[in-house]
Amino acid sequence: MAGAEAFKEEQMPIYPLGLRSNERMTLVKCKMRPVIIISRAADSWKDKGRRSDECFLVAPIYSFGGDSEKVSYSPAFIERVKAYTYNTFFYLPPSTTPFVKESFARFDRIQVIHKSWLQHRPIKLTPDAFESLQAWLYCYLTWDPFTAATTSKICDLVLEYREEKVKALGIS
Repeated sequence: MAGAEAFKEEQMPIYPLGLRSNERMTLVKCKMRPVIIISRAADSWKDKGRRSDECFLVAPIYSFGGDSEKVSYSPAFIERVKAYTYNTFFYLPPSTTPFVKESFARFDRIQVIHKSWLQHRPIKLTPDAFESLQAWLYCYLTWDPFTAATTSKICDLVLEYREEKVKALGIS
């Protein structure tokens, strides 16, 4: 049995792991990487035996550079990311701190992370950069950058910047 079929099959609970008969343990390969926290802390709540967790929505950051195990991105790709030709990527210029190289945040990899997994780094986006990130994320989530542009002056600026860069790259 594979996939959903196997998951639906009842099994004996595994009490030491706290698993009920309809739950499974999964193993996921992952890598620690820088992230941008894109949500506020959730409101705390409790109802009977259930409670909230201290979790945040985060957008992971990927660097353009390569190393001995990974090929670096092409200059053409980097220019397209800078021009916001991909709705899932938000360009991040190199930082003066050692924590962030020239890179991009990936909206298609947004995930929930428990507060205990986050490691603080002494860096943050400027208010204008964070507002631009929010505007581009809104464009990604709504699938319509032109509707988003009517809601924010920053959206207008991001779209103007994108149009200028895309034109410079000769992309229509």
